[in-house]
Amino acid sequence: MLPDDRSPGDPLPAALVRELRNRSGLTQSEFAQVLGLKGRRATVSAWERDDGTPCDGPVAELILRMFAPPRMGPVAESLVTKADAIWRRHGGPLHPYRELAFSPSNVAEMPVSDIGSLYEDTALPREQVQYGFPLNVTHNRRNAVATVDGWVGVLPRQAAESPAKYLWLLDRKWQFLHREYAYEAGDPARWPWQNLGIGFLLRLAAQATFFLKRLYTRAGLEASTVVTGRYHLVGAEGRGFLFEPMSTRFVRVPPADVASTHVLTGRLDTTVGALTSDPVVAALELTADLVARLDLDAAAGSKLREHLVRLHTHDLAQGAGSREMGFLDDIL
Repeated sequence: MLPDDRSPGDPLPAALVRELRNRSGLTQSEFAQVLGLKGRRATVSAWERDDGTPCDGPVAELILRMFAPPRMGPVAESLVTKADAIWRRHGGPLHPYRELAFSPSNVAEMPVSDIGSLYEDTALPREQVQYGFPLNVTHNRRNAVATVDGWVGVLPRQAAESPAKYLWLLDRKWQFLHREYAYEAGDPARWPWQNLGIGFLLRLAAQATFFLKRLYTRAGLEASTVVTGRYHLVGAEGRGFLFEPMSTRFVRVPPADVASTHVLTGRLDTTVGALTSDPVVAALELTADLVARLDLDAAAGSKLREHLVRLHTHDLAQGAGSREMGFLDDIL
């Protein structure tokens, strides 16, 4: 939506301002307040009208810095657009939320004949992750469906008249997206100060990379294929990261630092060969790049690995039917 030759300060298209605000889940008044323009809802409204006052100068650069995700290529962006449409159903979107997206470069399309069997062949089994990963079955009901374009899974189910809380998409370019509501931030009684748990980020990243190992092996992708991974945390402003203890699930201390921007983003540039040979390293590196946006000390590789080991040790004690990290049993 932005021209390649755009210079800093050039006006933003009205449609882009609308899209970024809608994706953030903020009203026009809230959007203005986040930008330091309290009480200036009319200003945002004008930016979003094709015939209104253009959004340019320093505030345009601030909006891009705070709300625009890094570009992952036109196909991956279309996957995010599809996810946004589902996420905003029935009064959504819910935020804060975590989003992982992975895009392999220059790969052949998935054969239509493979779509029907792909999930059973590649998903992490329920013995390892209690509802499977990507999420498929809850309360003995399937939440994922195959289409000619790939796979889509959503919870509550698409027919439910409530906002989505879990969502994943897989398209025929072998691109994968998973989004989930950061539920710990929505429980201030047990997780005060709106903290975000680093363990939740780590667990999700590990589930995703181990799933991708199975997916890329099934796809027969070349080891040299470049893979771009992105970890997106939307609704981060005013929230901080903490390592949660395993004895009690929630942490009753304030974080050392809180985010000053609505979106935090981590990135991983790797290859199919590197990811499939060591998905643990891929999960740690991607999580570290996100956490480092706010807390360099917590993002240290040794600390994240130690916490992953603690998470797995805690998971081992949960017993059959309640596991989330069984795929690590023979590794950590």
